[in-house]
Amino acid sequence: MKEIINPPEGGWIKLHRSIQEHWIWQDPLKLKWWLDIIMEVNHADNKVNLGLKIIECKRGQSVISLSGWAKRWGVSKSMVRNFFNLLENDGMITQENVTKSTRITVCNYDNYQDAAHARKTHEDPNKNDNNYNNNIYRSNDVYSFDEFWDDYAKKVGDKDKLRNKWSKLSQADKLKIKEYIPKYKKAQPDKKYRKNPETFLNNKSWHDEIISAETSEQPTKRYRDLSSELFDM
Repeated sequence: MKEIINPPEGGWIKLHRSIQEHWIWQDPLKLKWWLDIIMEVNHADNKVNLGLKIIECKRGQSVISLSGWAKRWGVSKSMVRNFFNLLENDGMITQENVTKSTRITVCNYDNYQDAAHARKTHEDPNKNDNNYNNNIYRSNDVYSFDEFWDDYAKKVGDKDKLRNKWSKLSQADKLKIKEYIPKYKKAQPDKKYRKNPETFLNNKSWHDEIISAETSEQPTKRYRDLSSELFDM
């Protein structure tokens, strides 16, 4: 099956100067590939014919094999795979295998293509610049600080300082925190007994084993059962 890579359509993407604060800015080659991905993915929902199958390719998605990207960039297939894994680990894309190809999805694609937002920012740059600067790349978080702040529900400490600590966490750790918090809250429903957010982040408490109320009660229950058996003898 010969793969057809469509030529890029006309139009535009928008980038904010906060990209200069992002790690990808430090690597010109990876930056070039990233911009190519943004320009290649669909700006509207579409369908792709691969062999005898029709594959959905929605807004912000592209269906091209790793070999196709490798040929496009003049690199090896393994290098493309490693680059995609790097982007996925940082919450910039997701990827899935479909019919001997790879469908990638650019996370928060509207940050690069939302024309209404672009007009609003252009009309009132002073009002929107700070919010946009905070969101355009940092919104690539798989789990944002504000979501953590609300979910953890113990709102104590210097929020700006905590936000800065949060920005230094890996996307993998943020995902672990997202999964950990509901279990932690279930084990410790009274928030006054939970660790303060700063302590939680400093100690990387999402790696701690959760001791639930049920678990802590089990030894006592076993002791009572054993006592009953002894008295019944």
